[in-house]
Order: sequence, then structure tokens, then C-alpha cells
Amino acid sequence: MQYVINGMAKSNSITDTDAKTLTFPDSIPYSSQNKFGGTNGYLLYSIRKEMLERGYTEDDLNLRGLRVVSTFEEQAQTGMVDGVTKEAPTTKTEGLRIGIASIRPGTGEVVAMYGGPDYVTEPLNNATQAIAQAGSTFKPFALAAAFEQGIALDTVWNGDSPRTFGDYTLNNYSKKSFGQISLLQATENSVNTVYVDLASTIGKDKVFDATLKAGIPADAVGMINDITLVLGTASPHVIDVASAYATFAARGIYAKPTMIKEIYGANDGLLFQISPETKRAFSTQVADEVSFALQQVINSGTGVRAKAIGRPAAGKTGTTDGNKSAWFAGYTPQLATAVMMVKQDASGNPISLAGTGGMKSVTGGSFPALMWTAYMKAAHVGLPVLEFPPSPGVIPINTAPAIPDPDETLIPVVVPTPVVTPTPTPTPTVTITETPTPTPTVTVTVTASPTPSPTTS
Repeated sequence: MQYVINGMAKSNSITDTDAKTLTFPDSIPYSSQNKFGGTNGYLLYSIRKEMLERGYTEDDLNLRGLRVVSTFEEQAQTGMVDGVTKEAPTTKTEGLRIGIASIRPGTGEVVAMYGGPDYVTEPLNNATQAIAQAGSTFKPFALAAAFEQGIALDTVWNGDSPRTFGDYTLNNYSKKSFGQISLLQATENSVNTVYVDLASTIGKDKVFDATLKAGIPADAVGMINDITLVLGTASPHVIDVASAYATFAARGIYAKPTMIKEIYGANDGLLFQISPETKRAFSTQVADEVSFALQQVINSGTGVRAKAIGRPAAGKTGTTDGNKSAWFAGYTPQLATAVMMVKQDASGNPISLAGTGGMKSVTGGSFPALMWTAYMKAAHVGLPVLEFPPSPGVIPINTAPAIPDPDETLIPVVVPTPVVTPTPTPTPTVTITETPTPTPTVTVTVTASPTPSPTTS
């Protein structure tokens, strides 16, 4: 720069006095830090992906200076990362994958997401791209289908183990027999033999349809119209399960997940505002009865560790055959959250979670429930304590929706990592710039504190 000033003085473009008195701004030191590093890189990539899916181009993202207001909330996101840090296993964790997604019922807004510890070194998003067999987290869909057929929670079923249905023989977790128990007790204790009997009684088609209506995609790996679907033989993404449980939390209203609220142009003019994409999946009676049953899972069943949330909550554990995946999914009237744990060997093949964290067997009621509880407690700070609607009791037959329409399963699978070229981006707790060059283009804003949640009325 001084060379240029001297040349200007020699050419009489400026005076010698001006040349001597000119001062220069301090240089900004170059940073080699990849701004996609850490947990926030998963959020940024996911927002970019959603923008492309909504019709924006790479040029739009890289050259137009767009500003995006995301659905992510700082308090919730920080609480989620802290919850993993606090409650995730710390020993024998090689190959472990943890994915978490949290959604606001009724709007589909993703308020927090944990895709992994570091996007740069592990770009596969465990919340939106990795998959694992869902186990007993699928049982509530069969429960909803049963309620639509007028089957009540106080009906009595055979909980013995093993039991045979056609050419299919199955056991309960640990091969435990429960004898004659109610459907509510079978839900609390995640009794496989009762739920396969239930699916056989109401028909596999109705269980399959209810699973789709709740929000599990038809193209999820393993989504086959079979009696065993009730045991979670399909392998959805974590965000799919969180979205499906949000349907029950919203009293039967499904809302498509989104991570974007608003998009502004370079001149700060509003270009796009997201409106919730919703539809009624189940009647309020059916959804409320599911919520009542799942509250008992937390109050006195397999998900009792989640009771530490300290407010009304509903949820379900999921543990698959060979202990190759473990889940906990649950909700309050304000937030629905799903947690998944899977493990891989050095070749990427799924292996048992046994031994992880020093536990002989990792169930959905262990680490997943603990992480869920730690996050949900943090995310609900400042939010009112809301009760679920009371149980409607026995639901009459033909109360269909207003519009048409610990477990033994298979092994989890993880989808291949998409080809992604990380671009420099700051963390989402501040204004974020996303661009392939140091020039600011797309900025992403994260809500500083939770916004009021809609009541379930």
C-alpha cells in the first residue's frame, strides 16, 4: 500500500504532506479455521439443502447476498449439544453415531438438531441422513390404527412369549411372558407379542396407513406392508420419527418439517416466508388417546428415566434385535424430539451397542432417554407447563380422520455420505455467512430465545 502512496505523490496526484499523514486500517488476520466445523455445520448444510429444494440455485446462494431466518433456536440448540455432552456414553464409543431432531408440533419448525460432533470430519448428518431400524417407536402408529377401529386401552391381550402368527414366531424383549394384560400395560412394557397380535387383528394395511399418515415417508428403507412393521422393522431418519410424534403432540395434525422461516434479499426485502404445510392425519380423539398411553410409558413404563423432565410428557422406547439400535422418541405439547443411537465397525457395518458406556445392553430407556430428558429440560426453560388433554376413553368405531387417508427386528443401516464441499461459514449463534469465497452472501439468523408455542386446543 505504501508503494502506491509514494507513486501517487510522485505523479502529483496527492501532496507530499498528504502522503506522509495518510493512515491505513488494520489488516484482518487470515483464519484457516473451517467455519463448517463442529455441530453447527450440520445446521448450515441442511438449510442450504432446503433452499435448493425450494427452487433456489447455487448462484442465488453464492451471489445474491440473501439473508435467511432459520427455525433453529439458540437456547434449544445449545441445550441439545450440552445434553449429548452430559449424557452420551464416554467409553467404548468407537463407531458410535448419535442423531437427534426436535420439532415444534403444528408448525413443523425444526428448533434444534444434532447431526454429529463435527461436520468437517463426519459430514453424514445423523439426524437427517443416517438411518436405523426404529424398533418399538413404531408401536404408537399401530395404537392409533387400533383406536380408529374402536379398540380400547382396557382390552385384554395375550402377552406370553414366544408366540406364533402364521409362519412368524417372535419373543418379547428378554423372552419375558406377561400373561393376560391390557393394551395399556402392553404399551407401557413394550410387549411385542401383544402388538403383533394387535396388528394381525386390525390388519397390516391399517397399521401401514397409520404409519404413513403420522409422517413416516413411504420410501423409508424397510417400509413394507407387513405385520412385522409394528415392531419397527423399517429404518427411518431421526427427523422422520420426530415429525411423526409431533403429529400426536399436535392432536392429529401433521406438519411438514422445515428449517427456514424467512428469506430476505440483499436490500433486506422479504422474498419468501414459510407457511406451515399441514394436514389432519388423525382425529383429536385418536391422537389424545395415543398421548395418554405414551404418558404412562414415561410415568411407569420403559421410559421412566424421562420422567425427570419434570412436566407432562409422552414417549416411547425402541431397542432392536441384537441391540443394533436404540431410540427414545417423545413429546410435550410444545416440542417433539427423537433420539437415535447406532454403532458401526471400521468397515461401516452395523454392530451391537452392547458394552457401549459400560452397559451390557443399551436400550432406548438408557442413554437415548437420558439425552432426550437433558435436552428437553433445557429447551423448555421459560416455557409454560402445559397439560395434555384428558383421555377421551373408549373411542367409538368409525372415528376416522376428517381427510382420506425393547424389540426384535432387523439390523440398522447407514446411507452413504453425500458429496458435499464445505464452504466457510460462522456458527449459528451469531450472524452467519455462507459462501464459497470470503465475500458475504447468504446470512442465516438463529432465534435468540424460544418463541411462544401454540396451545393444543
